[in-house]
Amino acid sequence: MMSSRNAIACMAALAALAAAESGAQETQADAGPMLQGDCLIEPRSIIDLGSAEEGIIKGVFVERGDFVAQGDMVAQLDHDLTAVSVELARLRAARTDELHSSIERLAFSQRQMDRMQELHDREVVSSRAHDEAETERDIAELAVGTARMDLREAEIELQRAQSRLDRHTIRSPVTGVVSEILLSPGEYAYEQSPIMRIAEIDPLHVEVFLPVAHYQDVFEGMVADVMPQEPVNGQYQARVTVVDRVFDSASGTFGVRLELPNPDFELPAGLRCEIRFQPRDDLAVAATWSMPDILIDEVQTELDQGVLSINGHDGESRVPPSVPLSDPDNGDEPESAAIPAGGDLTMLIQQKLASAGFDVGPLDGILGPRTQAAIASYQVQHDLSPDGYPSDTLYDHLNKLFDGDAADAVDDTPDATGLSEIGHDYLRRAARASDRGDLRLAAFLYLKAIQSADLSPLHEAYAYNTRGRIGAAMGRFAEATRDFDSAIALNPDYVAAYMNRAESHAGSGRYAPAIEDLDRTIELAPDFAYAHYRRGVALSE
Repeated sequence: MMSSRNAIACMAALAALAAAESGAQETQADAGPMLQGDCLIEPRSIIDLGSAEEGIIKGVFVERGDFVAQGDMVAQLDHDLTAVSVELARLRAARTDELHSSIERLAFSQRQMDRMQELHDREVVSSRAHDEAETERDIAELAVGTARMDLREAEIELQRAQSRLDRHTIRSPVTGVVSEILLSPGEYAYEQSPIMRIAEIDPLHVEVFLPVAHYQDVFEGMVADVMPQEPVNGQYQARVTVVDRVFDSASGTFGVRLELPNPDFELPAGLRCEIRFQPRDDLAVAATWSMPDILIDEVQTELDQGVLSINGHDGESRVPPSVPLSDPDNGDEPESAAIPAGGDLTMLIQQKLASAGFDVGPLDGILGPRTQAAIASYQVQHDLSPDGYPSDTLYDHLNKLFDGDAADAVDDTPDATGLSEIGHDYLRRAARASDRGDLRLAAFLYLKAIQSADLSPLHEAYAYNTRGRIGAAMGRFAEATRDFDSAIALNPDYVAAYMNRAESHAGSGRYAPAIEDLDRTIELAPDFAYAHYRRGVALSE
């Protein structure tokens, strides 16, 4: 009998194939078929919430259908006996009389020893009496140490008792909705008996199975329109977060997971839906994982007008590996909001990079985010310190490389960069993976570059920073923040890492640390207009 997964996969595959055939007939000659199919909207996670302690349930404080926030108390076990143990432990931890008594005995023994020493020096008392006084003093000193240790053990015992008491209070580990109450007050909770089931529904996951023929057409970061079935209806945008690397051979399909924001809990989980992947030019699609909306629209406009070419110098679609991760609330932010850094030199470098196929944006002499991205990409490819800034050294390197003296350009790279062939290879492969939108593979390859232990501190910081940007673009802000932390630890003056960490904090709603990082960014680069803009946005939240 066919499994439910295979049945869903087969239905989705047939729907997608039918949609592709229909789309091919209806779309224009210069556009590919619309990729669409059936899908299912599911919770991000379903948690069977249990108790770390065994005991009788004293109270359940939520009902099925209630919304709960992370950390809310939802149930409690009977804890009278544990509360008494806490009070006893608190009394023991508060008893300092034994310690004070030991200290007084030590002081008395020390005074006796001092007098005995004086008499012994004058040969008034025997050595035996002197030894007895010294021994008494030593024993009193040991007693003080024992009293201190006993008091510390009592404090630790209080902490343990308090922890056990706290574990009798059951709190929700996520923000979500209670989908089922499994145990009621008076029932016994133990290790394998969950008390309730909580569904995390912001964001939601959209699961779809597509024919393997479309494996190259879907990648992480791609946007799709999701249309829930009745009675909800409507159209919502979701972003691809997982593309399975293991196919289902029985149905000839592969799984795709999308993340659908649901901040107001408007959409219920468990809905069937239809999905339609948005057809876009290669560059614009690949850019969606890291570009702000304003830049995505700008790239799309330039592509439509024929101003921008999607091919780099090697004939492959190129995406800048380092652009801001911000998502401004409005579209009035200029692309050129960036660090003025020697307009004439910057203009010359822009011209050289543009002629080599790098996307530097407008040739305006402004060090904008796309120019920084192009410089950093060039520096990585040629084993230079990837700081993303124009310099006389960089310009000389470009001149030698593009004016026919490539050997000298390579030879000018100092051996001290510490970039071995293994580390270099991983960085190149990671850049290529991010160029084609394969974010999970790119993050893995940046990690391999870091683990190779062959990178210089600056290159390692660059790898952490770029991997962090990928994580933030995929919504994994905690992991991204840790990568930015590592980049800053390796290079404390890394402006881009502070800026990106600020964006990661803001993306997870943590505006206070975001403002701190933006302050540091502005301290390092006072003329960075974009950092000032983002700080104003963060302060307004």
